[in-house]
Amino acid sequence: MTIEGIEVTQAVQDMNHSVALIAGRRTVIRVYFSVTTDQGFGQISGRLLVKSAGHDVIVDPSIQSISVLDQWNGNMDSFKRVNVDTSLNFELPDFLTVEGSCTISVLQVMDMYRNRATVPCTNADTLTRTVSFTAGAPHRLTIIGLQYTQNSTSHAPRQIDLDLIRSWFLRAYPITSLVYSTRTVAANFTVTGTAASTANTQIAQIRALDISGGVDKRTHYYGLVFDGASVTPATGTFMRGLSHTPAGAADPSAVGSGPTGSGTFGWDNDGSYGDWYTGHEQGHTLGRRHVGGTCGEPGTLDPNFPFPSGQLSGPTDGFVGFDVGDAAMNIRMQAMDGTVWHDVMGYCANQWVSSYTYEALMDRIGAEDKLPSAGREIPEPNRLIKNDLLVVIGLWNHDADAITVTSVDRVRQAWVGEPSAALTAVGLGARGEELVVGPVVVHPPSEDAPAAPALVTAVLPVSSQLSRIEFRDGQRVIGSYERVSGFDAVAGARVERRAGTDQLEWHADVGSAPQVHYHVQASFDGGGTWTTWAVGQRTESIDLQRIRTESGGNPFKVRVTTTDGFDANEEVFDID
Repeated sequence: MTIEGIEVTQAVQDMNHSVALIAGRRTVIRVYFSVTTDQGFGQISGRLLVKSAGHDVIVDPSIQSISVLDQWNGNMDSFKRVNVDTSLNFELPDFLTVEGSCTISVLQVMDMYRNRATVPCTNADTLTRTVSFTAGAPHRLTIIGLQYTQNSTSHAPRQIDLDLIRSWFLRAYPITSLVYSTRTVAANFTVTGTAASTANTQIAQIRALDISGGVDKRTHYYGLVFDGASVTPATGTFMRGLSHTPAGAADPSAVGSGPTGSGTFGWDNDGSYGDWYTGHEQGHTLGRRHVGGTCGEPGTLDPNFPFPSGQLSGPTDGFVGFDVGDAAMNIRMQAMDGTVWHDVMGYCANQWVSSYTYEALMDRIGAEDKLPSAGREIPEPNRLIKNDLLVVIGLWNHDADAITVTSVDRVRQAWVGEPSAALTAVGLGARGEELVVGPVVVHPPSEDAPAAPALVTAVLPVSSQLSRIEFRDGQRVIGSYERVSGFDAVAGARVERRAGTDQLEWHADVGSAPQVHYHVQASFDGGGTWTTWAVGQRTESIDLQRIRTESGGNPFKVRVTTTDGFDANEEVFDID
C-alpha cells in the first residue's frame, strides 16, 4: 500500500492547504491510499502519529474502516476526495487543535479482516503533513423566532429549526464557537412574502433594547419566521429573506430575517432549510454579496468570486467541501464535490461555503470580535455610547425619498455604526427650535430585495423639551416623529401576577396619548442583563411560560416599560 496524500480539513480545503485552519475548531484528517495488488483490501483502519508542541500523540482508531481497490489508484481528486468513504478519516482531539503547528504521519495501517494485521506501506516512514492552526473567533448570534397567527393557526419556528441553525453554523462557518441564544416573541406586523423589511425593524428594535440592557454589542440578531409547513410563496407564509447590510467594516448591528420550514428545495433533507438560509442572510450582514449569476441571483454580483457558476471550485482548482457532521442531529460526515456544490451566497442547489467566502467571513468575524469593550474611548465609527439616549428606527423608501419612523425608544446605551454622510437626525422643541443633533446609520437592503427600503437608526441625547424628531437629507425633512401629549411617565404601570397562573398583568393610565405601548424584558442574573421578550405591545399582559423555560425554572425578574418613545417608566416584578 502507498499513501497518496494527507489532507487536513475543517469545512473546505485543497491539497495545497491554502485554506487557514482555525484553532479550537473540529478538524478531520483524511488519508488517501493506492494499492499494488489487484485484490485490494476490503476493510482497513489505521493509526496516526501527531507531533504538536513537543508532544507525540497517537490518534487511534480512524472514524471508520474503508476499502481500497486498485482501480481507484490515482483518482484522488476526481473520486477519493469527493467521497467520504474512500479516505481513512481521523478526528483530531481538541487539545491538538491549539494555535501553532503540528506534523502528521501514518503510524500503522491495519487489515481489519486479518485481526488488525499490519499492512506494509511503502512511504509511511517518510511522508508527513505539517499544518498550522491560527487564532479564530466566536460568532455571536441571537435568533428571534417571530410568532404569528394565520387562518386561526399560530406559527413559530420549531425546535429542529433552531437546533439545525446552531449545528450548521458550527459545521460551516469559520468560527471557534457559536455564542447562541434563541427566544420567541410575537410579531408586531402581518407576515407576508415581502414583510422582511418590517420584520427587520422589529429585530433592530429588540437588539437596541437588549444592547441597552447589557447584552454584548457584538451580537448579531436575526428574525426567523416559520413558513406554516409550506414553501409556496402564494400562501403568504413564506417570508422571503432579507438582510440590511453593514455600514462599516465591522458593524454587528446590521440585522436580517428570513423563513424556515421542512422544505427540501430539492436537495436538503435534514428536516429544515432554515440553517443554510440563515447562513446566507448572515453572510449579507457580514458584508458578503451574491455570487454565481446562473441561478437567478439578483443585484450586483461579487466581481472577485473566483469560481464558475457559484461553485465551491473550478475543475482544476481542487477545492472540496467537507461537513464534519453532527451525530446529535443525525447528520453524517460528508465530502462535497466542489464542481457540484455551490457557495452559500448564491441561489443554486447544494449549498456550502467556498474557500473564498470562508476566509472572507473569518476576517470579518475576527474584526468584529476585536471591537473595543464598552467604556473605553472609541473613535467613530463603531462605538458604544453610554448616556440617556433615544434610539430612533425607521425605513427609508428611496423611490419616495421618505423615511417612516417605526419606533422610538429611550435607552441607557446604544451602538452607533458608521454614520451616514447625507442624513442627520434633529430633535426639536415645541417652538421648532433645534435642541439636539445625532448621527444616522443607514443599512441598505441586500441584493435579495434590492428595491426594499433601507433601515435607518438614529441616536439622540435625551432632552425633556423634545417635541419632534426629524430626519434630514441636507436641509430637506424626509421623515419625522411627533410627541403626543397626555402620557404621564411618572405614574407608570401597576404590575401584578394573576393568582394561580403564569400570567403577568399590568395597567397604565395612558390618558389621551395613542402612541403609548409596552416592552417586556427579563433578567436571569438579578438585573445585570436584560433581554427583550415583547416590543411595541398594546395589550397589558404576557404569558411567562417561555421566559420561565429559558430561566431553567430558577427565579427571574421581569421589567415592564411603559413608553410613548420620548418618556418611559419601568416597573420590575420578581418571579419565583
